[in-house]
Amino acid sequence: MSVNLQQAIQEQAQVLSEDEMRQVLNFMNRLRKKESKPQTLGELIDKCFKDVPPEVMDKLPEDASLNLDHYLYGAPKK
Repeated sequence: MSVNLQQAIQEQAQVLSEDEMRQVLNFMNRLRKKESKPQTLGELIDKCFKDVPPEVMDKLPEDASLNLDHYLYGAPKK
């Protein structure tokens, strides 16, 4: 990174509130993660369901993917 760019970022950071600095840090972390390997579909699905308790997952019907239209819209089961 060029010294001028780094200095400009540091100067701008000095006038930010603590909350704004936290937002900048979170943004920078997200940028770095984007530069790493892309997520697979499985990783995205795992991320979506990571906070769902096991007892809730156990209540999902086993044929949910096959009969999604039935569970969402009331269509006849396949």
